[in-house]
Amino acid sequence: MTNIEAQNTLASGRKAAMPNNSVCKMSDADYFAHPALSQSKLKRFLESPFKAMTASDDISLEAKTFGNALEVALFEGAEAINNKYAISKYKTYCDSMANEAVAHGKIMLTEAHHNILLQAIKNVDKCLNAKSLLTAPGDEQLVLFWERDGIQCKAKLDKLIKAKDKIIILDLKSFAPKSKISESSLAYHCKDYGYDIQARWYMDGVMATM
Repeated sequence: MTNIEAQNTLASGRKAAMPNNSVCKMSDADYFAHPALSQSKLKRFLESPFKAMTASDDISLEAKTFGNALEVALFEGAEAINNKYAISKYKTYCDSMANEAVAHGKIMLTEAHHNILLQAIKNVDKCLNAKSLLTAPGDEQLVLFWERDGIQCKAKLDKLIKAKDKIIILDLKSFAPKSKISESSLAYHCKDYGYDIQARWYMDGVMATM
């Protein structure tokens, strides 16, 4: 498949149920299933048109569970984590955790991830700027739909804050300890992870819908 053929394929069939220039709330399952173009698929398209057309936007159970828990931890605090989550007896995420969840009436986390979340809360408490943004009034898990060059696009923002003279977009990021990414080197790794593309994508969505 050539780049032009892939672009034509992307452009066709992109008109789905959601109207362009719209803002809504949507579950992760519905969001990942929606055919509009996401920043994740766009980055895959830059690697390979075939990969972009065949790979799913959906993420692993581990990434999804930890990502959602991180948002709860940083937006709502340690008490919310204790109320909504319990520590699993398993060290890795697996289907058997669903039975634990039913028994506990909570979402299950590995002990390692639970400890990381508690440490993240402590780290944020030490940074007044970060804490003020995370606790500021705003809309969380906001889904945007807009059109660009005839293609329907989508984005899901962790949090959007409307200030008097500006709009602030928050997107939470976490890194595995083995990645050896430090505070001083983070800026150099943003391009490696495509965060520059993601930031531009979110800005386009906000400018089109707000």
